Amino acid sequence: RLFSYALKELEIIETHPMYDFSMQTPEGREFVWTQWEVDRVIEAALMSHKSRQGNISPPRPSIALATQIAFSTSLPQQDILALTWGQYSDGGLTVTQKKKRGGKELWIPLSQETRQMLDDTERTSTHIIVNEQTDQPYTNKNIFGKAFGKVRKWAGIERPLTFHDLRTTALTNMGNKGATMAEIVSFSGHKLNSPVLETYVKPG
Repeated sequence: RLFSYALKELEIIETHPMYDFSMQTPEGREFVWTQWEVDRVIEAALMSHKSRQGNISPPRPSIALATQIAFSTSLPQQDILALTWGQYSDGGLTVTQKKKRGGKELWIPLSQETRQMLDDTERTSTHIIVNEQTDQPYTNKNIFGKAFGKVRKWAGIERPLTFHDLRTTALTNMGNKGATMAEIVSFSGHKLNSPVLETYVKPG
């Protein structure tokens, strides 16, 4: 209003300074994990590590399992952390995504590697992903993120890859292997015409 007053009433400026102002949409992330990087993170999470000060950090199998599930299914972090054993049956996961996508229920088949990791996991809780330090589910995404970042560092991953990039990677891999858009959204939970898929699904 102040600029409009100066322009129309006082005539002390010739043009509104916001006339040519426009917000630019930031480009989407395009980081895709390689199989080697995923394997290194999983291996690092399953090992203990010694710091320079001599402190021993115990293995973090919860990070390994969460990483494998994300890489195999494209599920978002919040849905993975909320998974319960009751959702795992017949070689797949039944999931209603927490993000607002119409409450659509998805059944996602799992790879043999993911099924094996799940079957080898001790069921100490109703939840699948359990924080080893508390024996409780991860209720704080920042705590999980910090643990994942530490394991990524153990693994020697130099690129600034995030856990969310595993979702991008899974969907990209599906597209590169020739999956149809309908098949991809059956995993992702997006609408078939969602423009978001253009961010996730990259040509091979």
